[in-house]
Amino acid sequence: MTGSTVSSDFPTTSGAYDTSYNGGGAYWGDLFVSKLDSGLTSLLASTYLGGAGIDLGNSLALDTSGNVYVTGETRSPDFSTTSGAYDTSFNDGDGDGDVFVPKLNSGLTSLLASTFLGGASFEYGWSLALNTSGNVYVTGWTDSSDFPMTSGAYDTSSNGYGDVFISTLNSGLTNLLASTYLGGYGFDEGRSLTLDTSGNVYVTGMTGSTDFPTTSGAYDTSDNNAADVFVSKLNSGLTILLASTFLAGGDCDSRSLSLDTSGNVYVMGFTNKADFPTTNGAYDTIFNGYWDVFVSKLDSGLMSLLASTYLGGSAFDFGNSLALDTSGNVYVTGMTYSADFPTTNGAYDTACGYYYADVFVSKLDGNLSADIYCTYSISPTSKSFSKSGGSGSVKVKTSSDCSRTAVSNAAWITVTSGSSGTGKGMVAYSVSANTGSARTGTLTIAGKTFTVKQARGKR
Repeated sequence: MTGSTVSSDFPTTSGAYDTSYNGGGAYWGDLFVSKLDSGLTSLLASTYLGGAGIDLGNSLALDTSGNVYVTGETRSPDFSTTSGAYDTSFNDGDGDGDVFVPKLNSGLTSLLASTFLGGASFEYGWSLALNTSGNVYVTGWTDSSDFPMTSGAYDTSSNGYGDVFISTLNSGLTNLLASTYLGGYGFDEGRSLTLDTSGNVYVTGMTGSTDFPTTSGAYDTSDNNAADVFVSKLNSGLTILLASTFLAGGDCDSRSLSLDTSGNVYVMGFTNKADFPTTNGAYDTIFNGYWDVFVSKLDSGLMSLLASTYLGGSAFDFGNSLALDTSGNVYVTGMTYSADFPTTNGAYDTACGYYYADVFVSKLDGNLSADIYCTYSISPTSKSFSKSGGSGSVKVKTSSDCSRTAVSNAAWITVTSGSSGTGKGMVAYSVSANTGSARTGTLTIAGKTFTVKQARGKR
């Protein structure tokens, strides 16, 4: 885990990289990195990391050797860097902050590599992830018109009042492999990043830009006249914007995203809008008051909203992080002030603390429906068609009280019946004639992927 501490007696372990508090402000001080055993009974390793200023740890990831990468924001010109790192000089002359990326060994005893990343103004890192080669992808926010960019990147020019940045460094943190801006004229902030199995990069966050870049056919290409959630997909080299969409409007903020095994994109954050998009059969389609958590599911191409729900009570509810288990269930955590925040019978703690906020942890099924115990199967799971097209059907099996939806992820496949329902049933679809190359498309039915293959048209 990582974060920030102002405690000079924060627990560290013998032999850790840095066991002495370095300084900071009244509310934020040094970055810490700590490691506990799986039962949370033993502190295996713990270290400070920072300089004389404020150092904030926002995100952490491990490589296949167990080495630890961290990103965040530092206002310490003396933040620890290593010889040969990409950038060993603090860049912000006003002291507002640079992004940092350090790498520690698994025992937190050695700083293997560490670099600054930034321009002459203010920036911070919010999220990082590693690809299969060990390269490090980082996203966040920058106000620097000279934030380091790379030749051929999607957008090498600053756009306005702060942009999203997405950057890639090699595993040794010695080379900037790719770096791009992403944004419009207003304030744009990248809050969470993940990679798919092909190395494509998904980013989510908040945008105040009416001209934030979207792509043709995306779920929502129209600005909603307020702070919008965005979800964007770039290729691994950060040279092409493959897909990009808005998601709702009003005062909305996206904090986390994750992918399921089919490549569908789960996004979560919080909203104060009563018209945030929800879907039939979702757990909660009615806004509860003040601020609610939202959890939404889009297809991998960001063309369709597959599922979307509110989660909250009558007061303030904020979602901060999301993860999926191997069965596709969705775990969400954050903070709630709502005494009536939904809990379940037999849960660890069903009473909200008086006055102060409580942490919550909630579990939803992959369809974001009311019943986390619903299971689904479809038959068949694929079908091939000639160039002439045709029609077909898919049988769905589930319990009588479990809701389900069916959505096409390709323009040439149309769901003709069974787009929503409860319990077992049938989904019918049609495939249009093909005049081009052989093609493959999918339907998402009750969270399962049905694959359609079609032969090429005339040569």
